[in-house]
Amino acid sequence: MKKKIDILLLTSCCFLKVFSQEYHIQGTILDNKMIPIEFATVALLSLPDSALIDGTISDSSGHFSLFTNEIDNNFLKISFVGYETKYLPTKSEQIIILQANSTLLDEVSIKVFRPKVTFKDDRFEVKIENSIAAKGNTIESLLQQLPGVWATSDGSILINGLSGVQIYINDRPVNLSGASLMKYLSSFRSEDINRIEVIQRPSAIYAAEGNGIIKIITKKNIDGGVSGTIGTKIDKQYFSGFTPFISFQYHKGDFGANISLNGEKTKWLLLTDNYAKDIQRNVDYKTQLKDTAENGGYPPTQNGDIRSLF
Repeated sequence: MKKKIDILLLTSCCFLKVFSQEYHIQGTILDNKMIPIEFATVALLSLPDSALIDGTISDSSGHFSLFTNEIDNNFLKISFVGYETKYLPTKSEQIIILQANSTLLDEVSIKVFRPKVTFKDDRFEVKIENSIAAKGNTIESLLQQLPGVWATSDGSILINGLSGVQIYINDRPVNLSGASLMKYLSSFRSEDINRIEVIQRPSAIYAAEGNGIIKIITKKNIDGGVSGTIGTKIDKQYFSGFTPFISFQYHKGDFGANISLNGEKTKWLLLTDNYAKDIQRNVDYKTQLKDTAENGGYPPTQNGDIRSLF
């Protein structure tokens, strides 16, 4: 009897191995001038909760590669500092064009540059000052565009998929987490930021600092004193509304303080639910095409030509 059970288990394992399938998702990320974007963040998210499944960054040629066991119930989120975030269905291979943030381009008349990413011994840094990302962002929005950095729906920040990340403003740790941390970071404007450093493997001087450190280096006022910013943030892509803000900073020697007020008036669009419907329509369409191909035919294009599906 035991021998019979062992044979049955072995047969079941073989069946699972034969019928399991791993999908290879890859693509190339370019800007609107067809120049490869290096260090763009590629996140594979599940539907409908947008939970992080896996992630990677693009290489010097703009290429990225991911593997997954499921492609019908997830989607890709592509982001890079200073560029509009893109959401796409998963495909085996695709060319992805990121557009520079249109809101920034409308407001900035001087020549601006892509944020420079520099690797050092234990970290990489992204130069924000004098780049396209230096206007109209908060630290919260900048973090979600950094290479290998993800922010989850509960306010957690991850580096390469690992939680337990410590945030520093200059050389001071921020002892907040979750929604409180995000609210605090949203009070800082990109106009006040010099650069952001991401330390993936903290050295001994950062004892017990979890799975990484993100340091936000601000523009320092040499003489100290009071500085402030008043403005409003408008997001036209996902909801109609605005977020007015007032932020003041005081610096004198080793002492510093930050006071900020935020308001919000929005008409929300449920992005995840709508995107889930779009993905489902895409899946249904692919299923119809596959059925047509299996029946021996190929669908015509809009021009009436016949094309191969696979």
